[in-house]
Amino acid sequence: MAIPKHLRKQIKKDFRSNPDKRVGRQRTWSYEVGDLVKLKREECWGVVIEQLGSFYSIMTPGGQRNIYPGNLERVQPLVVEKTNKKDI
Repeated sequence: MAIPKHLRKQIKKDFRSNPDKRVGRQRTWSYEVGDLVKLKREECWGVVIEQLGSFYSIMTPGGQRNIYPGNLERVQPLVVEKTNKKDI
C-alpha cells in the first residue's frame, strides 16, 4: 500500500523544519593508547601510540603508520595493574 502524496509532503515539511529531531549516524571508536591491534587487510600487528583526529597512529614492526580505525581490530586492550604498595 502506497503512502498518499499529501502525507509524504507533510512528513518532508516536518523533517525540514525540525533539524533538531534528525537522527544522525555517528561512529565512536574505543581504541586507547597501548592497545594491541591488527590491521584487517594485512598481516600486520601494532600498538596504538596516539590518536590524530579521526586516525590512529600505530607503531608496527615496519615503523609508525597512521591508520583509519575502521581498518583495525583490537587484539588485546592495555591492562593497567593498580598496586596499593607504598614505596619504602
